[in-house]
Amino acid sequence: MTTINVLDETGHSGQLAEDMHTFLAQAAPYVEKVTQLRLPHTVTVKLLTVPGLATNYSAFIRRQVERDIAHAELTESERKKAAALPTAAGWAARLTWAVDVSVLVTNTVGWPSTLIVPQALAHQGLLSDADGLCEFLVRVLAEQAQVEACRGVLVPGASWPPVQESQDPVSQLSAGHASWAAREAIPLVLGKPVTDTRRQRSWTYRRQAAFVFVATRGQNGRLLQRATSFVDQAMAAIGPEGFNALWATHDLVPTLDELRHPDRWLQRLPS
Repeated sequence: MTTINVLDETGHSGQLAEDMHTFLAQAAPYVEKVTQLRLPHTVTVKLLTVPGLATNYSAFIRRQVERDIAHAELTESERKKAAALPTAAGWAARLTWAVDVSVLVTNTVGWPSTLIVPQALAHQGLLSDADGLCEFLVRVLAEQAQVEACRGVLVPGASWPPVQESQDPVSQLSAGHASWAAREAIPLVLGKPVTDTRRQRSWTYRRQAAFVFVATRGQNGRLLQRATSFVDQAMAAIGPEGFNALWATHDLVPTLDELRHPDRWLQRLPS
């Protein structure tokens, strides 16, 4: 039995926290059904201010870096770069908080939680788009199920050495799987397909999105589409049970080339 824990740490988002709790509790069984993954014993969502997001994310990156370099032999230059990552993560969260609508983190024992800034939901138009908000929350559940399945080893990813998302197959796979799960689960939860609503996004969002677009060379949308297509084809070929083996058998994680060509990944699977 999964417990849903939505914490309002903004001090003024109590109703949103209650609404999220109600929907997450309703959607959880359907996410487990379509993914055939178990959710954590407790699904935790934290509603934060922008400074709260920066503080929590910086602390998470610090824990990840300490874990990742614990047994590594680093040069003095590498140690300085690693030590600077938590502060840089906090500043990045402040710069792109309206675009990065949720951030998946884990605590010291690997239990996941999702950090959400309610203001970001507003700037993205999700607070006035009920179907879009529901789809977003299903992705939150799917990501936490991934953490449970891999025991936090794959998802969230390592922080050291730093890797750009365009070169990180695990982060792409995670996003694609969550997107696929939302597409499959939402009609079951809502009793209808998600309507493709054109949301009105704020100037703050558009400004930050332009910065992210330049920084990522406009690849994010294409990478998500490719990863979602990979999961779709893999699920059609081997089903959720076969697909889910990769969360525990990390050698089965697709390469960047296999994300582009799912048939090559399928040929590599043990018979």
